[in-house]
Amino acid sequence: MYYTNLRNFNIKSYLFQADISFDMFLASDISNLPHEKLSRHEETDIDITKAGTVDYSVQLYQAEVPLEKGATYQIKFDASADAPRTMNVDVKLPNSGYAMCMPTQNPDLTTEKQTFTYEFKMEKATDLNGRLEFNMGNAGTDNIHISNVSLVKVGDSDPEVVKKTMRADGNYIYNGSFTQGAKYLGYWELSPESAACKVT
Repeated sequence: MYYTNLRNFNIKSYLFQADISFDMFLASDISNLPHEKLSRHEETDIDITKAGTVDYSVQLYQAEVPLEKGATYQIKFDASADAPRTMNVDVKLPNSGYAMCMPTQNPDLTTEKQTFTYEFKMEKATDLNGRLEFNMGNAGTDNIHISNVSLVKVGDSDPEVVKKTMRADGNYIYNGSFTQGAKYLGYWELSPESAACKVT
């Protein structure tokens, strides 16, 4: 399970037991401005002075998020704004041309803090450099407040997505103990399909 929690602008990874920080990105069209103010309290306050021309003109992101092919993940965070507005939330793969792992989410922010939750299945190849992005550009200059960010694996990948190689004990048969996958029959197929099979 990969889990992160936003505290004092630091991200605590309970998988690696290490502190990881979110980073700010400012597009070239607004890079001559002072950096947005980032609070170091229980939430991160992004004080936007210029919106820019693209959504990633103002971007809060964390890279090096490990994502496993076939696994299901849940993103959860609290957010509000000084006035009603939207932002874009994305999970991308920088090493694969910023391929998207889930459709862009567009939470409607209000002045009241709300909790937003999204799930996606990782359809791309396993990548240790996933990137969670909060894109706030080109959507007004109302300040945004984000807290309690987490990304949790809520569903394991199907064992069939793993490329077969010889196992450490020399065995080429996977799941010979019938303990993996749907109905414990991962890697196995039954012919004809109308036949019944149950692991006991």
